[in-house]
Amino acid sequence: MLAMYLVFFGGGWAGLYRADLRLASVSLAGLVGLGWALVAWRAPEWRPRSLLLPAILIALGSLAISTATSRFPRQSVEYLGYAVILAVLYLLLVRILANPFFRARVGALAVALAVVIGVAYAAANLVRWIDWWGVVGRITLPPLRPESESLTFGNPSTILTIILLFAFSAVAVVGFSSAARRIVIAIIGALTAFAILVSGSRAGWLALGIATLVLFVLLAADPARRQTARDLLTRWMSSARTRVALAVATVGGLGAITILAPVIIRRATEGGEDLRLNFLLAAGRMFREAPIFGTGPGTWVIQRIRYTIAPETDYYIPHAHNLYAQTAAELGIVGILAGLVLVACLVALIRDAIGDADPARRRWGWAAAIVMTYFAAHQLLDFYANMSAILFAAALPIAWLDATATQPLRLRARDLPDRFGRASTVLGMGAFAAACILLVASELPALGEERAVALANDGRWAEADVSARDVVGSDPSWATYQMTMGLTAANVGDHERAAAAFRRVAESDDLPEAWLDLAAEEAILGHSDALDALGRAARLGLQRPALAMGIGDLAARLGDMTLSDSAFVAAVGEVPSLAGDPWWQADPVRAAQLARVVDVVIATYPASRQWEVALMAGEVARARSLLPAASDVAGTVTPDDVVAAWTGDAAALQRIEAICDAHPLDLTALAWAARIEDRRGNMDAGDRYRRWAFTASSGAGEAGSELRVSDTQMLGRSAQGGVAEFWGAYTYRRFTPWNLLAPSVIQLTLE
Repeated sequence: MLAMYLVFFGGGWAGLYRADLRLASVSLAGLVGLGWALVAWRAPEWRPRSLLLPAILIALGSLAISTATSRFPRQSVEYLGYAVILAVLYLLLVRILANPFFRARVGALAVALAVVIGVAYAAANLVRWIDWWGVVGRITLPPLRPESESLTFGNPSTILTIILLFAFSAVAVVGFSSAARRIVIAIIGALTAFAILVSGSRAGWLALGIATLVLFVLLAADPARRQTARDLLTRWMSSARTRVALAVATVGGLGAITILAPVIIRRATEGGEDLRLNFLLAAGRMFREAPIFGTGPGTWVIQRIRYTIAPETDYYIPHAHNLYAQTAAELGIVGILAGLVLVACLVALIRDAIGDADPARRRWGWAAAIVMTYFAAHQLLDFYANMSAILFAAALPIAWLDATATQPLRLRARDLPDRFGRASTVLGMGAFAAACILLVASELPALGEERAVALANDGRWAEADVSARDVVGSDPSWATYQMTMGLTAANVGDHERAAAAFRRVAESDDLPEAWLDLAAEEAILGHSDALDALGRAARLGLQRPALAMGIGDLAARLGDMTLSDSAFVAAVGEVPSLAGDPWWQADPVRAAQLARVVDVVIATYPASRQWEVALMAGEVARARSLLPAASDVAGTVTPDDVVAAWTGDAAALQRIEAICDAHPLDLTALAWAARIEDRRGNMDAGDRYRRWAFTASSGAGEAGSELRVSDTQMLGRSAQGGVAEFWGAYTYRRFTPWNLLAPSVIQLTLE
């Protein structure tokens, strides 16, 4: 039951970001640890023992050193506490697997999880495809990762990883010794192949390719293994049924690849490389400033904003999408060396298992080799050190080998200790208890924060402010708590307190929303440094329309028309539909400013954007004059048809909608069809195209709407235009209100 909780809830996406689940996880871990300590005190065979114990202690030591020198010690102390808990749970897993009774059942659990998660993922995607086919109106090639389906794991790449990791362990458990076992492996293989394809995980595809290559190299490197592989292949191929099954599988696989090639190519070419490069650059800048001990565990995500240099993209994410770069940034050379020690121990453990006389250990050795290679390769483009469900799946084959080893690791050094004595066991459990108590104490205010956030999202600002003030009073060091209190204070009219809270967040995290909110509050208070804060917000905030519009409006009110014009240019250039907002025409000054903004965008932005801005601004003749210089919008949609349909040409709209029917994954055609149908008053048709696009690519439906300035404050998850709604959750694992903009800042919505 605890393992199921770990995999699906406490160790999944919600378990990372919900305070109640984190509190439950730490409490459960503490109770399990207490029970283990009582048993181990009386039964020596249950005391901590692991061949990886030296590497574990070195890794924890490197985390402790970097925590002591951290730039954000409050964050790093929590990361160290969780690392201690994970280390203890790994040692417990080793002791559990050392018992034959439990080892058999944990192996069965791994098989069951591989099947259950695989079936659930396949069923969930099939349901979404059926819904999509209903919207499209016919059966056609469906999109990969529809609506980013990922069960409870938060991301399709994550669910691919956990299915693959449990699948490798399942193969080690089941083996190939009978027809029934081979059928089970075939079922797991089919479910895994489905996840590999449909998840659309490019990082997973790369990692699987690397793992396959390493497997072939290891097999080919030893003549005995080559002969064993040949004998096994010969025995399998001697059966007519096997040959037929292999031929059918090969033909089916090639046929599937041929049919699915368009969606595979589409996914492989979707981009994102520049964003990952920006994350690496930020990590490199941190490493250069603190190369020995790093900046502290958990600090990359806090500092990422400050180390992002415009025009690099300001994008909110919980990790650097590269384990090794983030390790270098946060833990420095000390952390890198600790990682290399761990790698050396893992290699030695796996090498000894692969050469073992016991066939079960050999199977698990190969499973561990593939799992660790895949896991290490996947984290070149992703990061799973923060998700305990994935860590459990990755650690399982290693713990199995660790628990069943009869000899110390054959390292080129003296044998290292692999067990704690009674005194050191007490010391270790004391550290574990201290970590649990510290984390429980930290999570209790987070529960109060979640109450304040829920009230704020409902617009119950007075009640939210009381809760937010209590939380900050009990634990003022978290920037998320300060941000929430700043928003509640601004909404109840306590502008001095709001400004103070926003300033703390802005100065510690350099969050553009905090700088913008600070400028808005300082403007209300009549302070002269409002423009300075606004300039700080503009450093990265101009990339996101919600902030750019807010900066432009506030700068105009403060008299800085140069900053105002540049902010509005950035907003309209990013989302041209803003140029058609009636908000501009409600004030003659703003109307004149829009004309300047449109001129600048047309003069400085690419030709593919110029005609659209002119069209949205109502300058149809000008838009048509710009068409000869424009390239196609995308795919087979032409700007000529868009302009014609926008101005009422029914035949042009029919041509665009025909493209949607012929190319159901053309997101640009879907977006224009939705917007033009809305313009004609056919809202149901527009909603259909938005739903169509959203299933094909989660979030794409927003492109089929017009971005507008709202005449009311946005509540809940309704603010649009790129507000950093996940900043608090991804940075500190603590949510803030969805709308991070103060009430005096103009806000955007979709129409």
